[in-house]
Amino acid sequence: MQIILKTGIGGAPLISKMLDSLGEPAGILGTLAGDDTVFIALIDINRIDEITQQIKNLLDV
Repeated sequence: MQIILKTGIGGAPLISKMLDSLGEPAGILGTLAGDDTVFIALIDINRIDEITQQIKNLLDV
């Protein structure tokens, strides 16, 4: 299971870097960024709701 995050044009690399810095304690295995899309690979799919909420809180959305 993964999370796909849409951003503004050019925003994905910065958000991807920020999420990568949170790393495994936040449940994130890693990310891939395009120009406006971030693919977030999770360590444990059973925590998807928790991790999604953490990301929303972090990005204030």
